[in-house]
Amino acid sequence: MSQFQTETTGVIQQTAHEINRGVDQSIQGMTAQRSAFEASAVQAAATFTGIREELQTALQERAVVEQEMLQATRTGIIHILTEANRTFHKQTNTLQTVGNQASGLMNDAKDNLLATLGNIDATLTATRQTVEDDLTRFREEYQTNLQIFFQQQNNLLEGTLGEQRDGLSGVVNNLDQVFREEFERRSKLTQ
Repeated sequence: MSQFQTETTGVIQQTAHEINRGVDQSIQGMTAQRSAFEASAVQAAATFTGIREELQTALQERAVVEQEMLQATRTGIIHILTEANRTFHKQTNTLQTVGNQASGLMNDAKDNLLATLGNIDATLTATRQTVEDDLTRFREEYQTNLQIFFQQQNNLLEGTLGEQRDGLSGVVNNLDQVFREEFERRSKLTQ
């Protein structure tokens, strides 16, 4: 009887040890999962901040360049018109020539202005496309990394549960063997 009690106590202690080991592995898995989520959130915030800062810098630089070009065009037009007016007053006999020159210069200025405005539109469109491409790439990379992470967590959980299942199966088999041996021993004693 004391042998049965000793063997039963041993089996129960082994079962308790296996259960404690399984709980410890589950806690470690949850801790790793939480750390991975935190790292992923920090990476996403840094990426969005960098994209926003680059876009703001590009737009500010482009606005300064466009302002300078428009100011230079305006100054050029004012200078041309002033010279045309002065020439008109001084040389009435060359009025047609001066008028043609002023008209040509104004057309060039208009073409330059339209080209500049068209360039702004193309620049903004290109910037928008770049931001969209960067955000799409980031979303796809983030989704892929998240799927890989969940697959790793799933594999870890399956491995942990498999080890616990195997451990419990061994305990049950040992307990079954002990009960069978005890039953046979008692049967022999009663005969």
